[in-house]
Amino acid sequence: CDVGLATYQLYEMLSSKQQFVALVAEGCSIVTVPIAKTTPHFEMLLFNFLSTSPSLYNRALNPLYYPLLPAETTLNYARVEIFEDLGWKDAVIIMESEELFNLVSNHLIALMNNRTINYEIIVISVDVNSTM
Repeated sequence: CDVGLATYQLYEMLSSKQQFVALVAEGCSIVTVPIAKTTPHFEMLLFNFLSTSPSLYNRALNPLYYPLLPAETTLNYARVEIFEDLGWKDAVIIMESEELFNLVSNHLIALMNNRTINYEIIVISVDVNSTM
């Protein structure tokens, strides 16, 4: 999940004499989001089967991005249904401080507010620049 390296490799590829019409990416959302914003400038399609960040599913921002799996927010409807089916009235949501990662939690919170499910939020700090 190295954004700098991925961007460098994309521009190296684009500066070659070959013509590309599409990328098939399997990178994490941290890498896929900036690449998805770049590829329209080169009229290049981007197919991805691993990144699930909800921000990628905004067609206005990423018109040439084609996900090959559903956004994580679609699972929130099932989560809320499970809470209701099991009679759970309270939940704890652990969300990351990085905006890219908290879109799913924010969507879940909105659904819980509509269904009157109580929740407590625990925010953890994430360093997206650290390497594992």
